[in-house]
Amino acid sequence: MIRNGSAVPHIFPGNTGLRYCLLLVGYCQRQWHLLTLLGLIVLISGCGYRLQNPPPLDEGLAIHISSSDTRLVRSQAYVQDEVARSLRQRFGWDIHPQGGAQLQLEILREDIASAARARRGPTTRWSIEIRVHAQLIRDDEIVLSSRKQGRRSFTGTGYATSRDNEPEALREAAENLAAQLSDWLEHSASRWSTEAL
Repeated sequence: MIRNGSAVPHIFPGNTGLRYCLLLVGYCQRQWHLLTLLGLIVLISGCGYRLQNPPPLDEGLAIHISSSDTRLVRSQAYVQDEVARSLRQRFGWDIHPQGGAQLQLEILREDIASAARARRGPTTRWSIEIRVHAQLIRDDEIVLSSRKQGRRSFTGTGYATSRDNEPEALREAAENLAAQLSDWLEHSASRWSTEAL
């Protein structure tokens, strides 16, 4: 039936079966969303593996470079900046140079490799890989160490097509590395004791 120029299905009063069927379909659609949401809640709450945030630091955290074997001048500054930004955003930690707790970073020699070549052979794109080891120190005691946990290193990779965009590639590599380091701190939270921090 057409009303006011638009097609509207008309259900006759005697056709209650169709009316109830349409009501049931609408009800099921709403219930399906609720059941899906309920199922997700049950699935998440039943999950045995939980990530635990690292304990809050009651004092500032200083990020120090204990050693650096990098050949690219900007690497050290970018690594410090990106690690500080990641820890501030993710855990709300106060980062400043005179912090009582220390995150010491050992920057290894970066790997620079050809990532793409032109038809005639010259490299058109380079990958820059920065690698870092880290340890968290509080009251002259190592609370957490990537080397002691048997982790190879935290690695971040960026890509450059010329010397002009090398800083962006280094920043990208440092950002990736900082995200890995934050993940490590979060995953290692169960090893921390609240007394140590």
